[in-house]
Amino acid sequence: MDLGCGDGVLTKEISKYGCKVLGLDGSQKFVEATRKLGVDAIQGDAQNMNFENEFDAIFFQCGTSLDDKS
Repeated sequence: MDLGCGDGVLTKEISKYGCKVLGLDGSQKFVEATRKLGVDAIQGDAQNMNFENEFDAIFFQCGTSLDDKS
């Protein structure tokens, strides 16, 4: 999983290594951009993800703080 996948460019790079990757972002605009690159992506809130034992790794780079309530 690429948590906070943004525009999907990095998510696409991860997939080039043969990984099955899912992008997750809070912004539907970014989810759509990621999908345009041919990568699966969903819109969602990282604090309320409903996954259990589905990923070998979660990649998180340059995201906003998950505890920022402002």
